[in-house]
Amino acid sequence: MIESTNRPASPLWASLAFTFTNSFGTGMATQGVYFVTSRVYGFDSTENYLLALLFGLTYIPAALFIGPAIRRLAHRRAWLSSRLVLALMMVFLGLLGLLPPVAHGVSPELGRASVWLFILLYAPANGALWPIVEAYVPGGRRGRPLRAATGRFNLSWSASVGVCLFAIAPLFATGGAHDADAGSRPILAFALLGVAHLGSLALLPAFTPEPGTHLHDDPEPHTNADEALLAAFRVLLPTSFLVIAILEPYLPTAVARLGLPPGWETPAAATWMGARFLAFLVMERWHAWHGRWSLPAIASVTMLAGLALALAAPPLLPVSAGVPTLLAGLALLGFSLGSIYAGAFYYAMHVGAAEIDAGGKHEALIGIGYAFGPLLGLGAALAAGGRDDAETLLPALLVGAAVLIVGVVTAVSLTTARRHARRDH
Repeated sequence: MIESTNRPASPLWASLAFTFTNSFGTGMATQGVYFVTSRVYGFDSTENYLLALLFGLTYIPAALFIGPAIRRLAHRRAWLSSRLVLALMMVFLGLLGLLPPVAHGVSPELGRASVWLFILLYAPANGALWPIVEAYVPGGRRGRPLRAATGRFNLSWSASVGVCLFAIAPLFATGGAHDADAGSRPILAFALLGVAHLGSLALLPAFTPEPGTHLHDDPEPHTNADEALLAAFRVLLPTSFLVIAILEPYLPTAVARLGLPPGWETPAAATWMGARFLAFLVMERWHAWHGRWSLPAIASVTMLAGLALALAAPPLLPVSAGVPTLLAGLALLGFSLGSIYAGAFYYAMHVGAAEIDAGGKHEALIGIGYAFGPLLGLGAALAAGGRDDAETLLPALLVGAAVLIVGVVTAVSLTTARRHARRDH
């Protein structure tokens, strides 16, 4: 049963390994899935945006309510623990990964429908999973140990998401004209997701029954400036995931227009993830960004520049220039997104005391980006005729709308947060 007393921290290695393993599934469900649906079922950008919208809308409530739900259940059933909830989630998510391959084996039409059902079930379970994990990783740690834990958490999950796109790449390669299974082989990526979740069960015995709690004698209490920075990052975080949600469903179309060979689509799309990992590595080693406004300001500008390059390159440039421009835009975007996420997660855990509710708010903000990004992209796709036949209009609408909305939200966020900081001092 969850109590309001100090609890010891779980071993960091176990929670980081659990993070890495489960992020493989998240990477598949939030990024790899669009390459599978495009290749196996012929989804265009409009259908992929609808799929992404379903993910975002079902992710938000689960992230927000998992903390209160666990407390209510634990109050009624003393044997229930956060660790047991994680174990049940792993079984559910692992078995869920088998749904699309089994359904596709019965018939392609059933397989196509099963992808929608998979997202409908997977997204809320995933939204409930990460607030609990995010309470375990920094729980019971403050000061330098907290900074180290949050930095390594970012490295763990971002590396795994990138590994996911490289791991499923061989499923997209063809063995020539006689490779009859090439068209349906990518559906097996869902089975890899299931194996990853089930495999992470082996790590749970090392967890404490509940996440650790911070000691009352906090060596580094948060300040008014920290709260102001948290307010800024709480606007920037969903904005950054809005950008991701605009980009990801469109990337299969973008790399196809550039004529990349089969098997290279997902590694090319993973460029921004590699850059995000680099940002996490820099920020985990270099702590001078703590308490400074330069981080959100610079990251906001470079995020918009990277998005514009990544979206505009495929339709506006020839292949010789389009490929390096796309990769450069993805790299710039990824580094910016990593900077924003690292700041948002650190301040959420530092100010919010690393409770499940703090992680729930953090993940709900991500869910907002997951939901509104596809709405924006869907509107642009429909304005372009509902399909991918307008090679210039769709990216132009995406870039224009994204720059307008992200720029306005970022400016309002930073201005408001600065005013709060000056007022508090």
